[in-house]
Amino acid sequence: MQRRHPGKQPHILNASSNLIGICFVIIAGLKITKLADQTFVDEVCLVAAFGFLCSCVLSYISMRVDDQHGRYEIVADYLFLVSLVVLVFSVLLFARNVL
Repeated sequence: MQRRHPGKQPHILNASSNLIGICFVIIAGLKITKLADQTFVDEVCLVAAFGFLCSCVLSYISMRVDDQHGRYEIVADYLFLVSLVVLVFSVLLFARNVL
């Protein structure tokens, strides 16, 4: 079995796992301040966290499976980007509701 040079998988895995933590901090902060009932930011942030989780799993699978075309890596990359946009959107909603 020939090992191919690692691509973006470790970076996606690391960044996604860190951003899941950021999502949970935002959700917990909204629950503690009781703003979760007044806004849907926590639901949007939960969608981003789920996207980051799927991106983590796909990135890990991409590192473990011998995939010559890098399909898992590509899907993980695009899912990471979409989740990042959703997270930015939720942070903007949060800032709008708090300020």
